[in-house]
Amino acid sequence: MNKLKAFWASLPHQVQAVLILFGTAAGTTLAKELQALAFGTLNFSKSSLEHDLGMAVAAGLLAVKAFYSEPSPTSIVTPVSLVSK
Repeated sequence: MNKLKAFWASLPHQVQAVLILFGTAAGTTLAKELQALAFGTLNFSKSSLEHDLGMAVAAGLLAVKAFYSEPSPTSIVTPVSLVSK
């Protein structure tokens, strides 16, 4: 466990953030399928597994992209009180 903690601490904060964001979004996407598996109601097939994993990866990538995206210069709103008249 100490080696794992040391490895995690050695990673740059940006990499840690990407791993946390990706894992959280992907895990949340798969949560419904895992719950169905736990209750025995999952209709398991190779194509459904591929779809679910693909959606989990897409959700993880989208979360990371959204987190690190810069706002567009045209989307910055200036409060009316600061605009010179």
